Amino acid sequence: MDDIVLEAKKICKTFPGVKALKGVDFFMKKGEVHALVGENGAGKTTLVKILTRELTEDEGEVFLHKENISDMSIRQVQDLGLAIVSQVPNLVPMFSVGQNIMLGREPVRGIKVKWASLYDESEKLLSKITDRIDVKSKVSELSSAERQLVSIAKALSLEPSILILDEPTAPLGDQETQEFFNVLGKLKNEGISILYISHRLQEIFNLAEQVTVLRDGERIGTYQISEVNEEELVRLMIGQSLQAEIAKEKTTIGKERLRVEMLNVEKRNVRNISFAVRAGEILGIVGTMGAGKTEIISAMFGLEPAAGGKVFVDEKEIDLNEPKDAIRAGFALVPEERRESLVMDSAVAHNITIADLKRICKTLGWISQKKEKQIAEDFKNKLSIATPSVYQIAQFLSGGNQQKTVIARWLNADAKVYFFDEPTKGVDVGAKHEIYLLIGNLVENGAAVVYATNEIDEALGLCDRLVVLHRGQQAAELETKKTNRNELLLLMLGGKRNA
Repeated sequence: MDDIVLEAKKICKTFPGVKALKGVDFFMKKGEVHALVGENGAGKTTLVKILTRELTEDEGEVFLHKENISDMSIRQVQDLGLAIVSQVPNLVPMFSVGQNIMLGREPVRGIKVKWASLYDESEKLLSKITDRIDVKSKVSELSSAERQLVSIAKALSLEPSILILDEPTAPLGDQETQEFFNVLGKLKNEGISILYISHRLQEIFNLAEQVTVLRDGERIGTYQISEVNEEELVRLMIGQSLQAEIAKEKTTIGKERLRVEMLNVEKRNVRNISFAVRAGEILGIVGTMGAGKTEIISAMFGLEPAAGGKVFVDEKEIDLNEPKDAIRAGFALVPEERRESLVMDSAVAHNITIADLKRICKTLGWISQKKEKQIAEDFKNKLSIATPSVYQIAQFLSGGNQQKTVIARWLNADAKVYFFDEPTKGVDVGAKHEIYLLIGNLVENGAAVVYATNEIDEALGLCDRLVVLHRGQQAAELETKKTNRNELLLLMLGGKRNA
């Protein structure tokens, strides 16, 4: 077909102990939005890395605009018009936003960078995505959602003819996601082909014209999006039907586990936050990008310095100056950025057991490998962590399976209060269902859960009560059964609740 712009033929790729791709064929056409879906570990990220030449295939060939690129470098395929926004933003933290967007393409006069031109050009590119980020601010000062928006602007600076988006909306709230979709519509109208990877099925059906399904490293098929529905697509992805409704089972609400009074966090100007959560209860914290969710969670775990406020556990006031204070108080944290929590060059088993070594230690401090393996195998099965062995190195797992490993670590710690910050970010539909069930088991066993999320439907389905944030301030505290999606979104955007 003359309109094919990107094609992979019979691609095979093997990693130690894992055959990631098994003779996969793939193609996409000019000007289309083509979705790529599959469970974590299905081979999506491996295929994308081969298409962009970050990895080389063991067998097969890749063609870009009919040209064989199997022997080309990353830079060469970029020059041919292929750009990617990765699941983990590839930015330099100590550089400014503008420097990151224009990195490698800085306007110069002789040997000097034309800084005014650099910031003018980067601001034009970023304004296509958002007007809420200063191009002169450092990337290290940005939230994960803001970093993702900068990554998108950086990709657009390459003026691509094909744009690969790997979970682009995972850290974004509803408002930022809709703004991003508007940008995609403009790009499509300009004839740019978009390969869209997401676990958010509604996005797939709203955006894509074609969808390719991978399962266990094989291509199950390519379908017109109009030919399938969500239930059929899930069945194709996991090989069986799945009831993935978000619903919290009724639990007995017990005594107060955690109370926070007038918490202030200097970063993001988060101020005067107060809430309490009891045993058997899930408290949701919701807000748009930059509202302060992650900063509150980080302060509760001693990762972000608090500028005031009091914290009580089991009605006793505690100090949270560093993470060891939080762990001693019975806190557990599943952070938004899994790579900041995992020991990437260590085994899955070590990552799971590291937060509670006393459970696997024998006399004189020696670690019982038998106990370690038993615990790791148990969580591998409970969370369906796709790994050939619990002694596989964490960096070789897919992003979703890395997330499950972090969750397993803190489930193993047997804490009083669990903090989850976007735990289903970048996780497939089957794994989301497993995570919901595990959180349900935690509260059934008397734990308290604080659950920060951008996903409004997730918050309404899973949580008992919700703290709504807007620009660092507490807009409302609501019972989920007494509110709805529209009211939540209104409050998150700064609107007022109807009397």
